[in-house]
Amino acid sequence: MSEKIKQLIEQDCRFKAFDCMRRGRSIPFGVLLKVALYGVFVEPIIYLVRFCPGSVGIQLRVWGAKLTMRHIGKCSFIEFGAIIQGPENIRVSDYVLIDRFVDLDARGGEITIGRRVHIGPGAEIAGLGGVFIGDYAAVGSNAQVLSHSEAIDGGKRMSGPMIPEEIKGMKTAPVRLEKDSFVGAGSVILPGVTLGEGAVVAANSLVIADVKPWQVVMGVPARPVGRREPVNVPDL
Repeated sequence: MSEKIKQLIEQDCRFKAFDCMRRGRSIPFGVLLKVALYGVFVEPIIYLVRFCPGSVGIQLRVWGAKLTMRHIGKCSFIEFGAIIQGPENIRVSDYVLIDRFVDLDARGGEITIGRRVHIGPGAEIAGLGGVFIGDYAAVGSNAQVLSHSEAIDGGKRMSGPMIPEEIKGMKTAPVRLEKDSFVGAGSVILPGVTLGEGAVVAANSLVIADVKPWQVVMGVPARPVGRREPVNVPDL
C-alpha cells in the first residue's frame, strides 16, 4: 500500500470507515461518530453549493474555493455539479473554467492548473500521483487524466476500490500537460505521461507514453499522426 493512501486512511474518517467496511471489520465508534457528524453538518452544505444553479451558484462555488483551495485565481469559475475533492491540494490560476460535472480528486496528491485553461464537462482529473496542467491547455469533455490507476502487477487483483491496496495492482506517477497541449473528448491519459508543449491528443484516444511537443497523436494506444504549427500569437 502506498504511503499516500495510508495517510489518507489515517487522516480522513470517511476513508478509515470505508477501509474497515471492505475488510469486514467493525467501524470504531469514534470514527462512526465523526462520519455521522460530517454527513449531517458538512455534506448538505457541499451539496447545496455544488448544485446551486446560475450565476449565484457560480459565485458561491468561487467563494467556497477561496475558503478551501490552496489557491484560485481571478476570473476563474466552477460550474454546476463539479466535484472538488481534496481542495486544500488544488491550485487554480487565473481565467480557468472548470465545467459542469468535472471531478477533481486531489485527496492525497496535488492538482495544479495554469492560466486560461478549460476543463470540459464530465472530465476526471485523478491527482494522487500529481497532475500539472500548463497555461492555455485544455481537457475535453469526458476525458480522464489519471496519475493513479489500476495496473497489471504480477498476480495482484485489479477489481477496484473494494479490494485493499496491498493486494491490488496499482500505478501512481505524475502526469504533466504542458503549455498549449490539448486532450480531446473521451481520451484517457495514464499515469506517468507527459504531453509536451502544444501536443494534441485526438478524441477517444488512449495515451500510454510521452507525446513530443507539437505532435498530434490518435488511437488506442495513441500513435503519432502529424504535427501542429507552434502557437504564434501573444500570451494574454
